[in-house]
Amino acid sequence: MVLGGTLLVMFLGAGFSRIKIIAGFVAGLLAAFLYLATLAPPYITTRLLYGWLKPLADPTGAGYLLLTVRQHLAAGGTFGAGIGNDQAALLPPLPEASRELILAPVMQQTGWPGGLILMTFLLAMLL
Repeated sequence: MVLGGTLLVMFLGAGFSRIKIIAGFVAGLLAAFLYLATLAPPYITTRLLYGWLKPLADPTGAGYLLLTVRQHLAAGGTFGAGIGNDQAALLPPLPEASRELILAPVMQQTGWPGGLILMTFLLAMLL
């Protein structure tokens, strides 16, 4: 969402019309659909289908990542468990939590305010 919003602001700032932006977005969606329908390897379509659309259908395989992130976010609640009060020992481990999934541990400890601060910081770095 952050990347899409950044691209939208950049295109509008560069003078692109709304029609061209919408046409590019629709063309990108169509290209992604055609790729997934025809050329994508089976593991990509399986991960997309079971990992994102139906994570409960394969909770130990393709849906593990989304379900685990959801559990970690829910453990923190709205305002988090507090910095240093990590409840990760009670939950399933997050793969690559220190790199790709940094938002889940941060929001588990600081809640939504900490997550919004982190996302604002990342947006500022992109801009």
